[in-house]
Amino acid sequence: MSIPATYSALDLAGSFALTSPTSDIAVPLTLPGDVHAALLAADQIPDPYYGENEKQVMWVNETAWSVERSFSASAADIDGYLTLTLAEVDCIATISLNGEVVAETQNSFLRNDIDVTGKVREGDNTLRIDFAIAPDVAKARADAHPFPIPFTKNYQTNGLKGIHMNFIRKAACHAGWDWGICIMPIGVYGTMSLRKSRLARQESVQVDQAHGRNSVELSVKTRLFAFAHGEVELEHTIDGQTITDKVVVNKGENVFTHNLTIKNPKLWWPAGQGEQPLYELVTNLEGEKTTRQIGLRKLEWIVEPDEIDHTFKCRINGRDISMLGANWIPADAIPSRITPDVIRDLLGSAKAANMNMLRIWGGGQYEPDYFYEMCDELGILLWHDFMFACMSYPSDRPFLDNVRAEITQQVRRLSHHASIALWCGDNEVIGSLSWYPETKAAPERYVANYDRLNSMLG
Repeated sequence: MSIPATYSALDLAGSFALTSPTSDIAVPLTLPGDVHAALLAADQIPDPYYGENEKQVMWVNETAWSVERSFSASAADIDGYLTLTLAEVDCIATISLNGEVVAETQNSFLRNDIDVTGKVREGDNTLRIDFAIAPDVAKARADAHPFPIPFTKNYQTNGLKGIHMNFIRKAACHAGWDWGICIMPIGVYGTMSLRKSRLARQESVQVDQAHGRNSVELSVKTRLFAFAHGEVELEHTIDGQTITDKVVVNKGENVFTHNLTIKNPKLWWPAGQGEQPLYELVTNLEGEKTTRQIGLRKLEWIVEPDEIDHTFKCRINGRDISMLGANWIPADAIPSRITPDVIRDLLGSAKAANMNMLRIWGGGQYEPDYFYEMCDELGILLWHDFMFACMSYPSDRPFLDNVRAEITQQVRRLSHHASIALWCGDNEVIGSLSWYPETKAAPERYVANYDRLNSMLG
């Protein structure tokens, strides 16, 4: 039985006009991409990596920028419920469609799914993004906080001023680090599309595995967002098996679980321990098709008493394996220069050096889908921090709600990957309580503050 295709997507990536209300600069910018790359291409700034040029380009992140493009939509493109999807908007921005504000973004680690039903017209339309000055927003939030939360000194390189990165959700190392330059990039780095659905859209697909002697039971959990009550057709295909189901949805989030059994499975192993066979899972919601590669493996962290204290062993498919690896930081300070070719070269080098695990450092970013797919293919496991590093963070309700949405979305996006071995709360945040005069003077306050955030992450 074939599912009727009622879904379509209009790609909004491409060339935008970059302008600023406080500058006469007007240059093209390719999105996904970033402002610094556009200014470099237009010879408006020098290479920030050269000499002390990072000081010469600081004005870029101290400037408000706007990007705008027009796009054409046909009657068929808008005949349904419409979602404007903008992923990884970096970071405080106002989204306008045909002159109407449709969203305010606060978190560069989120995929923003914006309901724009009825707001797109047949013919010409205009999409505009106005970026606030992130350091100014961060400082204003820090100043308004009821008690001081110190920012890390790690990024005060070359005499640059401190930026309260703990008050905005953006890669901390964008403000520089002891190993990298500070340029505070601005842009959009992920999906940009207008999605048309008959009744519902896909939100996430997670896959749990239960390993038997000669089979693996897959539990496929699909989240759909429905715009109204009704019935939709959902299909999963893997290893020559297809499950098709008509499901009733209610307005809002809906969760459906389907089970499949893979007999005589080909098991996935870390690099150096065996092969990395991958099964393709295709999910089809009335023409909205998403594809995920699934590595079948049983991963256990073994903690048991030993002669010193206790073990912390990684056991894959019943075999204890020594983890050999390194720390992973973002591949470039200029986001648009991080490409699949760059990432494959780096990950291939890690495997060639006999690494089988990388730790995604909490001062960086959640990487794009292709990064995790390459790790699956290469047999590289990931110890994955959440994005917190070397400083305390607020624990008020708006901040925690923002972070909760972030980690929920990221875990759901990534949990099916064979490469994901462990989620870790942060990088050195609890240790940082002994680094700063404010935290040392009132440890109880900052431990309680830390506990509120950490408890939510758990």
